[in-house]
Amino acid sequence: MPQTLDTPLADTRPSLRQRAVGPWPGLLHSLGVTALVVTEWLQHHLRTSDPGSLAIDPYVRDVAGATEDLREYGAFRWATDVFDATSLGEPRAALWTAVYVALLVRLNRRGPARAQHTLSMLAGAYCLLGFLASLPLQVPLGAGAVILAGLSGALVWTATR
Repeated sequence: MPQTLDTPLADTRPSLRQRAVGPWPGLLHSLGVTALVVTEWLQHHLRTSDPGSLAIDPYVRDVAGATEDLREYGAFRWATDVFDATSLGEPRAALWTAVYVALLVRLNRRGPARAQHTLSMLAGAYCLLGFLASLPLQVPLGAGAVILAGLSGALVWTATR
């Protein structure tokens, strides 16, 4: 709708609800889903493998190498420090909570718009921190990490459209 003197400016801006479930928060939420899938897969992998096979596991070795390489970057160190400080000692539980809140906001179409917008932005920020903190787990996956991020984005979009 074109802007005229009769049209108030507030009518052309997206609503809080639209901003809470828009593409940018959706991107951040899908990055959180990606981080969650990778960390849960790794936890399952570590629980089901015996210690002898983990010592020679190339993925675990690549994760250790990626962690050492990324520690040299200040942005990665900052993201992991903030993520660890805000997770209250339970990073997996905190990431689960952020992804759950993000999906809850996206699925609840009739909730209070201001609260949903605030929760969506907080969950998106935390999902981004979780994604950045889990980069050492994703780097060894190579193109699989990009495919997984795309599938997570499609899942978030499909489940909440």
